[in-house]
Amino acid sequence: IMDLSSVPTMDYFKICLTIVHDMLGNSVAIDGDTIVVGNNEVYGDGEKASYVFQRTGTGNTWTHIQKLDASGIAVVISGDLLISDRSVFGRLSDGAWEQQEGKLANASTTAAISGYTTVLG
Repeated sequence: IMDLSSVPTMDYFKICLTIVHDMLGNSVAIDGDTIVVGNNEVYGDGEKASYVFQRTGTGNTWTHIQKLDASGIAVVISGDLLISDRSVFGRLSDGAWEQQEGKLANASTTAAISGYTTVLG
């Protein structure tokens, strides 16, 4: 059994959205100091997007740094590569994420990534 007493607590974060049936957090991914939170509004009256948070400083403070205009059905991140549903993003030298040309062939509901190897289901 793993002793979790030495694991630091983390602040929770919340994004204020005016969506009736939002699905914020239906998918999440973390890599180092970056977290991606997906939002897939399945009822059609909301906003489909993914939100990127970056850990700042030496503590457990997370800052929302960018909203990605891509459905957050499934999100994965590894280093400077981020996939949100069918959209592929690369991290620029200034830390911003830029959508790459083209889209993946099919939307996925599950995904996994390790380095540049990605599996979509």
